[in-house]
Amino acid sequence: MMLPSSSSSSSSSNSSSSSSSSRAEREQQQQQQQQQQQQHHQQQQQQQHHHHHHHHQQQQQQQQQQQQQQQQQQQQQQQQQQQQQQQQQQQQQQQQQQQQNIYDDVSGVQSFVCNV
Repeated sequence: MMLPSSSSSSSSSNSSSSSSSSRAEREQQQQQQQQQQQQHHQQQQQQQHHHHHHHHQQQQQQQQQQQQQQQQQQQQQQQQQQQQQQQQQQQQQQQQQQQQNIYDDVSGVQSFVCNV
């Protein structure tokens, strides 16, 4: 009777880990959907203003390119955060090594005093 309860607990832990990893993907998908909607809205504006101003179309196309660049910058920020986490782990390892060296020095001083 205890086997099904243990299996259900393990499946719940797996689902929690998968949900945390897919947050970044969901954010990117939402950003892409927003960009598509904005592009569609701008295309409608271009069709309306097509008979009036030709210079106005060029400005709207530049805005679309800027939005794409902003998405790329956000993806780069996510990668930088992952690198910072790795650096913090390395710093913790260095601190542990320094503490070990201090203990070794203290033991060496004590032995030196005992020898004198």
